[in-house]
Amino acid sequence: MSSCLVFAAVAGSVSGVGRPVTAWVLNIQAEPPTVTETHELALAFGQQCRKRLPFRNPLTRQMEFTVRSSDPEILQVASTSLKLAPLTASHIDLVFGPVQGRMIRKAECFLFISTSDGQVSDTRLFKLSYT
Repeated sequence: MSSCLVFAAVAGSVSGVGRPVTAWVLNIQAEPPTVTETHELALAFGQQCRKRLPFRNPLTRQMEFTVRSSDPEILQVASTSLKLAPLTASHIDLVFGPVQGRMIRKAECFLFISTSDGQVSDTRLFKLSYT
């Protein structure tokens, strides 16, 4: 469990520092997401890369899926919405951004695929290495 102390202050005084009004302690407990599939990719350092990820609607009804990245700086989704007929397959277009300027050699990023009612139906983990 992590704790964070948050202060609320009255803005502006002669010294530029606000007067504290109240404070809260936030206790946060979170579990890592359940990963349904892991993808390990080697990418060229400093270059953008596009990949297609196969995805299938496992449901017996038409469904709209929302796709989002846990770190858009590393992994962007070309189209964040995907509408699929029952039990049909398609693909998700992914764009892996260049990591120039940072001396990063390894990174991890989650891709969350949710149904229109907000339920996460699929979580993919991308383990990236840059050469």
